Amino acid sequence: MPTFLVLSGTGLHIYYVFQQPIDLYPNIKIQLKSLKYDLTFRLWEYGSTSQVKAIQYQSINQSFRMVGSINDKHGTELVAFRTGERVTLDYLNAYAKPENRVDVNKPFSPSKMTRAEAMEAYPEWYERVVVRGEKGRKKWDIAGKVHGDDPYALYHWWLRQIGEIKGGHRYFFLMCLAIYA
Repeated sequence: MPTFLVLSGTGLHIYYVFQQPIDLYPNIKIQLKSLKYDLTFRLWEYGSTSQVKAIQYQSINQSFRMVGSINDKHGTELVAFRTGERVTLDYLNAYAKPENRVDVNKPFSPSKMTRAEAMEAYPEWYERVVVRGEKGRKKWDIAGKVHGDDPYALYHWWLRQIGEIKGGHRYFFLMCLAIYA
């Protein structure tokens, strides 16, 4: 039983609200994704629950429109119905295959690298994050690069990531890009 059913104007959405918040460590997010995909696969039935043949898997981080707002595409109001109570992870796990269940006690594996090793291996990162305390990700200024000295800066960055390409064929190069991506 879901906590809410929501009519978005484009479909019916099932919401499960947890009784307790779940820490979204990277290993937990991966497990939650597997659980969500498992449950979506079990609920999706062409002809009964959807007119779309291909299953639509959404991210666990997907944002949703505010209930009561108007769907711009169809001009319909978003409506929600409370159908159940908050759920536990054990409740949802019971409906999934064992390999797709979430175990919040599964330990997160932090880096085994010491600070001294990190300072040696990643001096720019160490200076930025540890010394200056800038926790956010470093962003690459693509507009400044492309409109600056090198209009092919992104292409040249990819070349540096791949290293020297052997094989002499453009399809080999594309394959290397695809594998790296």
